Amino acid sequence: MEVIDKPRSKWGVVGKVSLVVFSILLGLVAIAYLLTDVPKAAGAYNRNHAAALRAKLPMSDAELERMRAVPDADNAALTLGPVIQNLQNIRKDGAYDYNDKTEDIARKAWPKFAADLPVVERASRQSTFSQKFTFRSGEASPYVSTLPYRDLVVILAGHLELSAKEDNLEETRRTAGVLARLVVLIGYDPSVEFTLVRMTGGMVAERALQAILNLHGQDTAYRKIVSNAATIMDIPIDLRPMLRQNYWEAFNYVQQALKPRQGVPGAPSSPARFIPSFERASMSRLDEYYAYAMANYPANLWDDQALWQYHLRLQSLQNQSDVSMTVVNSVTPGIEGLVKSICRYHAQIGTLLQAVRALDGADLNNGLPLQDRHRLDADGSPLRLRRTPDGWIIYSIGYNLTDDDGVFDSKKGKDDFAVRIPKG
Repeated sequence: MEVIDKPRSKWGVVGKVSLVVFSILLGLVAIAYLLTDVPKAAGAYNRNHAAALRAKLPMSDAELERMRAVPDADNAALTLGPVIQNLQNIRKDGAYDYNDKTEDIARKAWPKFAADLPVVERASRQSTFSQKFTFRSGEASPYVSTLPYRDLVVILAGHLELSAKEDNLEETRRTAGVLARLVVLIGYDPSVEFTLVRMTGGMVAERALQAILNLHGQDTAYRKIVSNAATIMDIPIDLRPMLRQNYWEAFNYVQQALKPRQGVPGAPSSPARFIPSFERASMSRLDEYYAYAMANYPANLWDDQALWQYHLRLQSLQNQSDVSMTVVNSVTPGIEGLVKSICRYHAQIGTLLQAVRALDGADLNNGLPLQDRHRLDADGSPLRLRRTPDGWIIYSIGYNLTDDDGVFDSKKGKDDFAVRIPKG
C-alpha cells in the first residue's frame, strides 16, 4: 500500500520557529537580568536592613504618631513629591536661595506687616531653640499669622535691606535681630520641608547682611549689627533627625511608585518594577543608602572639611546608574545637595565675620583675620581673598562650585558671596 505524505502545515513551521525565537529572547532576558545588579542587591536585603536597624533609622510608634499629626503626613508619597521637586531645584539652580525681587516683595507687603513687627519680635525672643516659632492665639493679624515661614524671612530680609539703604540704623538693628532669630528657630523641625526653609531662608538672610556690609561696612554701628546677627545664625546643623524622617517617607514613596496602576503625583512609575525581585532590590538599596548616610555623618558638626567629604561620598552613591538604584535615586536627589548647602551656609557666615574683622582694621596682607573654622569655604578650602585696585574682596564660592572672582549674577550663573573691603 502506497503511503502518501501529507503536506506540512506552514503554521506548524512558523510555530516551531516562533517557539525557538521566544526561547532565545527569554534566555537573553534572563542573561540580561543576571547581568544587572538586581539579584545581588535583592540578596543583600537582610544585611542592608540590619544596617538600617543598627543606624536606628526606623521611627518608633510615638515618633510616627507625632509626625502623622502634621496634615497629609499619612500619605508620604503626596507629602514628599513637592519636597523632591524643591530638592531638585536646589541641586540644579545656583541662585535658588536668593530672590532678586526680595526688596520689591518687602515694599509691597510692609504696609500690612509693619503693625505686627513687635509681635514677630516678641515671638522670636520668647521662643527657644527647642521649639518652633509661634504666635499666641489671636495676637498677630490674620495676614501675618498665616504667612509661611519662608515668606516671613523674605519680607524681613527685604525690609532689612531697605532700612539699610535708607540709613535707618535703629530699624536695621531691630529687623536684623528678628530675622536672625527667626532663621535659627525655624530650623528645629526635623522634616525635609523645614530643613529646606532653614537653608533657603538662612541664605536669603545672609545676602541681606552682605548687602549691609557692602553699603555701610565702614560704619562701626552697622558692622556690629551684622556681627551680632551672623553670630546668632552661626550654629551647627544636624541633618540626622531629618534623615530618619526622610527614610520613612522615602520608604513609603518607593512602595507607592512600585505599585502598578497606582497614580501618585510625582512618584516615579518605573517600568523596571516588572523585573523579578526589583522591589526587594530597591528596598535593599534604600536601606543601604540611608544606613550609610546615618553611620557616616560627621560627629563634629562644625567640621566643614568632613562635611564636604561626606557630601562627595553621598554624591558618588547617588550617581550610580545601577538598575536597583532607579527608583531610589528619584527620592534622594538632594540629600547631598542639602549637605553642600550647609557648607555654603557656614562659609557665608564665615565670610561675613571675616569681613567685619577686616573692616575693623585687620591687615589682610597677613591673610584672613580669623584662622578658626570660619576660614573655610564651602568646598573645604580657605575662603577666597583677592586684592583689587580699590582694596580687597573676601568671598566664598557659590553652589556652582566655581570661583567667579567674587561676582554674583544669577542671569549668568555666577553666584559667589563677596564683601568688598575698601582701602583704609
